[in-house]
Amino acid sequence: MKISVNGVEVDQREVEAEFRRLKPHYDEHVRPGNDDASDDQLRAWATENIIERMLIRVAAEKEPPVPREDVEKTYSEIAGQAGNMPESKLKHEIELNIKAGNLVERVISRIPEIGEDDCKKWYREHLDQLQNPEMVRVRHIVKHVDGVNPKEEAHSAIQEIKIKLDAGEDFEKLAGEHSDCPDQSGDLGYFSRGQMVQEFEDVVFDMNPGEVSDIFVTQFGYHVARMEDRRESGPVPYEEARAAILERLEEESRQDMLDQYVDSLKEKADIVREGESS
Repeated sequence: MKISVNGVEVDQREVEAEFRRLKPHYDEHVRPGNDDASDDQLRAWATENIIERMLIRVAAEKEPPVPREDVEKTYSEIAGQAGNMPESKLKHEIELNIKAGNLVERVISRIPEIGEDDCKKWYREHLDQLQNPEMVRVRHIVKHVDGVNPKEEAHSAIQEIKIKLDAGEDFEKLAGEHSDCPDQSGDLGYFSRGQMVQEFEDVVFDMNPGEVSDIFVTQFGYHVARMEDRRESGPVPYEEARAAILERLEEESRQDMLDQYVDSLKEKADIVREGESS
């Protein structure tokens, strides 16, 4: 199907390039569980994106001139990648792209202010999406079993460490001095299920704060762990979520403003789709 915008034909090579750019995200996030998702649908989306860019570029022609030094700076950065494009044409394209960016920035800068009530409303309506998983903070001492450290030596070393722990010696001090992972005195910070190997999680998630484990083994070697703290699963507090909510609402508002502007350009444009079924 041939498509023209204000008498200028849409370049199908640009459509195919946009199709390829969108495809990884489309395949990962749109296709699964969606029987209507198809390459034809994606190609239609890619075509609309190119049409919208064409309309924005036409509108950008009316923008104020770009300072010459800005054009020259960009030209010096990309001239080697321009192939055989004449210098004058490349500089025109650079200026037009800068104008288009300035136009879009001006359009999306008109968004209404997002208030505290807006953020709290979104928080209440999406609380099911704002859940912290159960998390634990664990400190550990490990003696690796590998080509350098035989199993018997590693096991003997961790046994000596466990005897010292049982006698009341400081866990952090022993971790810093004797662990094969001594960074932060063995402190692994907070983590949720699925971030550590299963054998490690099976032990530490059953512990209570302050508790020291028995010796246990994983694919990395022999461990002793101490539970530092536990955070139960539950809603993310509003104050923790507020900044991300505000950013999301502002981004949605900017996209709405841009969509409205592009729709207004489409209404005024002469878009001809030859071969489109009525």
